[in-house]
Amino acid sequence: MGDVSDRLEVKVVAARGLGEVEGGDCNPFALVRCGAEEERTAVASATSAPEWNASTMIFTDVADAADDVVVAVMHKALSAARDQALGRAVISLRTCFQAVGVEQDDWFPLEDADGRACGEVRLELAYFVDADDDFPEDDSDDEAAGGGEPNMVRGCVEINQCDGCTRKFFTKSFLGDDAAVPAPSGGDEPAPPRHRAGVASMV
Repeated sequence: MGDVSDRLEVKVVAARGLGEVEGGDCNPFALVRCGAEEERTAVASATSAPEWNASTMIFTDVADAADDVVVAVMHKALSAARDQALGRAVISLRTCFQAVGVEQDDWFPLEDADGRACGEVRLELAYFVDADDDFPEDDSDDEAAGGGEPNMVRGCVEINQCDGCTRKFFTKSFLGDDAAVPAPSGGDEPAPPRHRAGVASMV
C-alpha cells in the first residue's frame, strides 16, 4: 500500500478531561501511530483541554498492515524528566474501510494503563483508495453493437427479408459464386436468371 493514493488521513483536533500532572501544569501533545508509521502534534501549553487543530497526518501503511490507529496523549516535561502518559485510545479502522472517502469525526475515550477513563480525544479520519482499484467497465455490449464480433442476429434478419431466396443466399455467401444452387423443393422450376441476378446483388 505504498501509493499515497491509498491512504488514511487523520487530524487530531482536540482533547478534554485530561488528568493532572505532578509538578505543574499539563502540557499535552498527541502521538498517532498507524502500522509502522508515527506522527505527533505540537505541544499545547498549560491546559487540560487542548485544541491542536493539527495539520492532516497521512498514513500509507494501512489496510494490509493495520486494523486500527493508536492515539497516545502525553504530557511534555519541560525539565529533564520523562514525558508522562495521560491516556491512550485504540480506534478500529473498520468503519473507515467500509465507507471509503467519508470523513469520521468523533470523540474517542482515553484510558490509562489500568484501563480507567481519563478523558477524550477528538479525531477526524478518512480512508481513500486509488481510483485504479475500481473494477473495469464491461464493454461487451459495445462490441456486440459493432466494435467487436459481428452481430449474428442482425445478419439472420437480413437473410430472412428475402423470402424464397434464403437457400441461394446461404450458398453464394458461404460457398462462393460458383457453387451449385439447390433446386427448389416441391418440384417448382428454377427461378429465371433475372431473379437470380437480384439475389446476387444482395451479397
